[in-house]
Amino acid sequence: MRQQVIAIAIIALALGLYFYILTPIATEREDIKKSINAKYATLSKYEQFITKEKETGSEIKNATHELERMEKNIRAVSDESIAFAKLQSRLQDMADKSSINIVAVRTRPATTSSGYLIVPVEMEGTADIKALNEFFRLMDSSRDYMKVDKFEINASGLGADPTLRVRVLVEGLSRKI
Repeated sequence: MRQQVIAIAIIALALGLYFYILTPIATEREDIKKSINAKYATLSKYEQFITKEKETGSEIKNATHELERMEKNIRAVSDESIAFAKLQSRLQDMADKSSINIVAVRTRPATTSSGYLIVPVEMEGTADIKALNEFFRLMDSSRDYMKVDKFEINASGLGADPTLRVRVLVEGLSRKI
C-alpha cells in the first residue's frame, strides 16, 4: 500500500509539474516564437524597403542626369522671334528633305511654362504618304524638342498615289534667356 501511495504521489507530482510548470512554459515559448517571426517579417520588409530605396535613389540620380543632358539640347533664345525663326527653319529643312511642298507657315502666340518658351508653328502643305512618313521620322530623330499638337489630313486624287493636303501644328520648346 505504501508503494501505491508513492506511485500515486509521483504521478500527481508529474501531472502537477506538467500542468503548472511545463504547459505555461510551452505557451510562453509559442508566444515568443510568434513574436520573433513577426519581428523577422518586419525586419525583412524594412530590408526590402531599404534595398528598393537605394535602387530608387540611383534611378532618381540617373533621371536627374538624363534631364540635365536633355536640357542642354534645348535651344536657348533671347527673343520669341528668334525661337520662331529657328523652329520654322528646322521644320522647313525637314520638309525639304522629305519632299513636302510647303504652302503656308503661320505662327501662333507663344506661351511660357516654367522658364521655357513654347512656340507653336502651323504648316500647310501637300505631299504623298511616303513624304509624310519621312517628315515624321525626321522629326522623331531630331535632337530638337518639338511635338505635333494637331494634325489634319485631306486626300485629293483617288489614284494609286493620292496627293495629301496636310496641316500640322508643331510646338517647339526653347529656353528663355
